[in-house]
Amino acid sequence: MSGNEIFKSIQKMDSDQIKYGRRKFAVILGVGVAGLIGWKYYDSLPQTYHPRKTTFITPNEEFYSVSVNMFYRPTLDIEKWRLELVGLDKKSLNLSLENIKNLPNKVVNYTYCCIGNKVGGSDISNAAWKVALLKDLLSPISTDRRDGVRMVAYGLDGYYSSVPLEQVLDQESYIAYEMNGAMLPSDHGMPARVIIPGRYGMKQPKWLKKIEITDRKVTGYWEEQNWSDDAEVKSLTRLDYANDIETEGADILLGGIAFCGKSSVAKVEISVDGGKTWRQAELETKPEKNVWTLWKFLWKRPEKGLYTIVCRVIDENNKRQIESERDWFPSGSTGLHRVRLNIV
Repeated sequence: MSGNEIFKSIQKMDSDQIKYGRRKFAVILGVGVAGLIGWKYYDSLPQTYHPRKTTFITPNEEFYSVSVNMFYRPTLDIEKWRLELVGLDKKSLNLSLENIKNLPNKVVNYTYCCIGNKVGGSDISNAAWKVALLKDLLSPISTDRRDGVRMVAYGLDGYYSSVPLEQVLDQESYIAYEMNGAMLPSDHGMPARVIIPGRYGMKQPKWLKKIEITDRKVTGYWEEQNWSDDAEVKSLTRLDYANDIETEGADILLGGIAFCGKSSVAKVEISVDGGKTWRQAELETKPEKNVWTLWKFLWKRPEKGLYTIVCRVIDENNKRQIESERDWFPSGSTGLHRVRLNIV
């Protein structure tokens, strides 16, 4: 066989392999796209009703917990634990838990929500936290510079994330060290965690070991995997219960939660006909910024049959939650919680 024939033979083999590879890729891509479309369609259908018992304050043992290592729990001597603070000039100091407790403090209600929480999901909880202002905590290492300057919080589990410094120097950003009247439990940040209002949980590391002020570019743990750096909370509502759906003749009490992040809830609306018409619900708890609001709606006993219940929220700025459906990656899910109820 001549050199030219060998070359043509190799070309043909390469061509056949490329065609096969393309066909294989096309098949895999087609299956993947079909699967994604099918999953999205299924995910957009009204959810099956599963009642939740929701209270304004979530007990510590029921509070959701998400971390990069779900099995990590710190074992440390609180007396020996120190929080390292590092300034722009690289000077540092170490604070004990008692040092932090000696800062001016207060108890605040605050709702954490995971960026991976799906529409109607359970990765959101509210608690009463004993806190000190981050502004006070950081004052020994603070700087007048703002442009390009960030605060980076590091956890004992290796997790870290950063936010612009100016964002944590307001009156709503805290370091928390007690939860519902007790020391932070080991699965909720012992001995301290940060609270950054209006942001998903991924921007608020727990199990703190170090806080740094820096002007270098810092990409957080999840941000390196293309999750949102802003991670701004999207408004949400959720139907948690429908009392007496199986009690003949009784009116039905619907209830759930609404949350608008750094804005407070102004109004919750309910539809019992799949979104064709809307009625206003009653707010059970006083709306607060950074805190979920409980709502309820008395539904006059309907005829027997299958109904789709939908809920939505409007915040204090008259901004309605995003109704179009979107997955949680990369910046949090959007869409309305739809639940199918069978009235008997």
